[in-house]
Amino acid sequence: MACAQIGLAEPSSHRRVSHQRMWAVIYFLVLYSLTLPTLKIPLGFDIRLGQFVLLAAFSLILLRDMQLREVKWAPLLIMVGVGVIFSAISLLGYYPDIKETTFIVKWIAIYPPAFYVGLRCLRLVTPGQFIVLLESALLLSCIVAVILDAHPVPALIHERPGIPGLKGTFWEQAGLSVFIGVCLLGALGMRIKTNTWPQYRLWLLLLYGVAIGCAIATKNTTFWIAIFSAFVAAATTYRGDPILKDPWAIKVSRNTRRWAARFFVVAIGVAVLMTIYNVSLEPADKLITWEMLEYKWEAERGAALRSALSLIADDPILGKGFGFVEYYFSTRETDVLGLGEGSAIIFNSYLDIWVSVGILGPIYLVFLTGLSFSRYSIVSILLVTYLFVRANLNPLAQTEYYYIFLGLCFFLGGRDNNPSRSMLPS
Repeated sequence: MACAQIGLAEPSSHRRVSHQRMWAVIYFLVLYSLTLPTLKIPLGFDIRLGQFVLLAAFSLILLRDMQLREVKWAPLLIMVGVGVIFSAISLLGYYPDIKETTFIVKWIAIYPPAFYVGLRCLRLVTPGQFIVLLESALLLSCIVAVILDAHPVPALIHERPGIPGLKGTFWEQAGLSVFIGVCLLGALGMRIKTNTWPQYRLWLLLLYGVAIGCAIATKNTTFWIAIFSAFVAAATTYRGDPILKDPWAIKVSRNTRRWAARFFVVAIGVAVLMTIYNVSLEPADKLITWEMLEYKWEAERGAALRSALSLIADDPILGKGFGFVEYYFSTRETDVLGLGEGSAIIFNSYLDIWVSVGILGPIYLVFLTGLSFSRYSIVSILLVTYLFVRANLNPLAQTEYYYIFLGLCFFLGGRDNNPSRSMLPS
């Protein structure tokens, strides 16, 4: 398929293939280095290895696009501009804060490049390479997580005593489950979109089985809620790819309808199987119980939700500035589990940004998510739904992955997809 897109008869085909492989390696390094948050590079200030690799990749992509006059200035400048506005709101506020500068740097210099890197991905690598790099990163992260669980390496792990579950190199179990979800759904969606399947599917089933097993081992329930939501969204909203010669006509093939039915069956099947599995476990090992839900409402997410709504009510228009959340919960006696000194983000991404910069924060995030969603791209439906649900249950919108994959979905949704130059098949 890649050769058909490139054209073997072209004189520059070998050079183009070499460039595509180079970009595939770069994207793999970006994805995997972001799974190593404990590794930092001292440059007079601490920058995570993953952020350094991300910015290096962004610089190379931007230089390439400038040379070919293909720079997509609009999304990049708009996101930087939003970051500047959010930073100004925060700096002009009079509330105390902790590490306000860290958030400002992320919103201006990290999240916009992350979105741009995702936006340009399928201009630089073929769908087949994209699938391979996602599945390779997925496999490696699962292997490393299992190894570190048996033989911890202090430099690669973040200790969280008393919290069970597989977490690998991430800060917490939710981080590993998020990464498994985006890689799994991204690779599966692209295989469906391009109808690319290995001759022997046993190895693919084994890989996905290992990934699902590791997701179960994280003991993170929000993973299953998000996966279920993504499958239901795909089953109910996917309309097939538009015919490129007639943008008003919609091509709904039998294959599309079959996959819609499969997603519905899988969603129901996953819910039933997880319920049976949960019931079969011993009380101390259950993934979820009524007592657990009551505890989360009283002392964890429910308490955080009530606190966030109280803070929003105090200043709903301009918020209280970046870094106020950590200051607030670290200087007060509170029973909210997971919030306090060293924890600067509320569980819900949209409420967190509302507390920080006011009503413009959640409006911007919802708008960006909506722009990245398209009923005509199976990858977009799966990933955007998954990211949106998880961002409501975890502080996902304050991570680089969130913007990388939204940028990818923005492209797949057709907002920046010129068929004559895309690596995707028409």
